[in-house]
Amino acid sequence: MRIREFTMDDYESARQLWQACRLPIGSEEAREQLRLKLERDPDLFLVADENGAILGTVMGAWDGRRGWVYDQAVEPRCRRTGIGRRLMEELHRRLEAKGAHCISLIVDRDNIIAQDFFGAYGFAAEEGQLLMRRELTGEGCP
Repeated sequence: MRIREFTMDDYESARQLWQACRLPIGSEEAREQLRLKLERDPDLFLVADENGAILGTVMGAWDGRRGWVYDQAVEPRCRRTGIGRRLMEELHRRLEAKGAHCISLIVDRDNIIAQDFFGAYGFAAEEGQLLMRRELTGEGCP
């Protein structure tokens, strides 16, 4: 298995993986939005590839001061094999190289599996924080 950068040829496999992992798939995961993502920072969208099969994904973002993690998923039958950790370690390394001192992410309150995974990786919930967002396009937010 190798960790490599996502390409648009991976789109359908990644989308199927996100569905299998029950990740919310919204307009941000549409083909055109991911194409724009790759124009901005292709080095932060990673996949775990084994003989052409996508077993995991993680998408990072860099806003100039903080790193963000999105769409981290591992094929359910391959969990607890180190794939998720390897993806996170590589993303962590790349964000740190850009200058990030902090990495943030959002986990649904009912996604205990993700909370456990990220907690074991060293992430902690921020007490008193509330996610707020504003819809801009009329297409909704997942």
